[in-house]
Amino acid sequence: MLEFSPHEGQIRLGPDRMLIFRQAAFGVLRALLFERLGLEMTNSVLAQFGHRCGQGDYVALNAMFDWDTDEDRVGSGPVLHSWEGLVLAKPEHLHFNRAEGSFHMYGAWESSYEAEIHREHIGESGAPVCFTLAGYASGYASAFMDRPMLCVETQCAAAGAEVCRWEIQPEDAWDTRADPYRRALAATGSTIQKELERSLERLSTPLLRVWDGVLAMPIIGALSPRRTQTITATLLEEVIRSSTRSVILDVTGVDTVDAETADALLRIVSAVELLGAKCHLSGIRGEVARTLSASPIDLGGLRTFATVRQALRHCLPLTAAR
Repeated sequence: MLEFSPHEGQIRLGPDRMLIFRQAAFGVLRALLFERLGLEMTNSVLAQFGHRCGQGDYVALNAMFDWDTDEDRVGSGPVLHSWEGLVLAKPEHLHFNRAEGSFHMYGAWESSYEAEIHREHIGESGAPVCFTLAGYASGYASAFMDRPMLCVETQCAAAGAEVCRWEIQPEDAWDTRADPYRRALAATGSTIQKELERSLERLSTPLLRVWDGVLAMPIIGALSPRRTQTITATLLEEVIRSSTRSVILDVTGVDTVDAETADALLRIVSAVELLGAKCHLSGIRGEVARTLSASPIDLGGLRTFATVRQALRHCLPLTAAR
């Protein structure tokens, strides 16, 4: 069924190009997705990836072969899933009526690659994790029935079960057990992109506890209005939670401080000081000082320093005195 063309750098299943990756490498990618996007958004990416694989395999097989029965047609999905090296899929029950739209199929997944790499890179889970496998089964069954089908992993080897178990029904036949899978497949590219952008913003503005009662936040890059909101909310939450007395904003990594950036910085300072903490700016260069001094916002008692070290030296006696 596969056409190997090493002279072209391609492997094909019918008209579709296939790819071979190392499981360990995919495990690293999957772990990075969880770290950057969080659980729900990562499950959405994985489920939708699997769903498109399942749909594509159904279309390819349906074009390549003339099946004797519909049972053979739908049963080829678990077989190909196994041949692709992802899992040993073992259907145990199949009943469907295409005219009525009814479908019920369940079985076991043994040697799930997804359960294996989750345990290896993340650890044991408290819930099923095989979202690419479930997405694949949902996509294949949906293409076969020409209406939305939903596969739910009812138990998972990554959560301590001996084997993974799965069940497929029409989407509207499921109860609340299917909610994580519904949400995963309903997520849009824009919602995933927004979550990734929020995650990258959080990573680009780390909050460091440098001493008891002293927080430091290095700011790198430009300060957009949304990023300013993120920084302000993060700082205020931590100031309240930890009873912080001094905050150091380091702007060494800010390439250009124009009037808009200066205004954003000073608004962050004002918000922090409304909570009773003192806010200091470090990494101040000549052009930064000139821009800040030209701002119409009252600088009040704002202290600025050339380096974080100087700012920290100033903050420590204040913290100790309190």
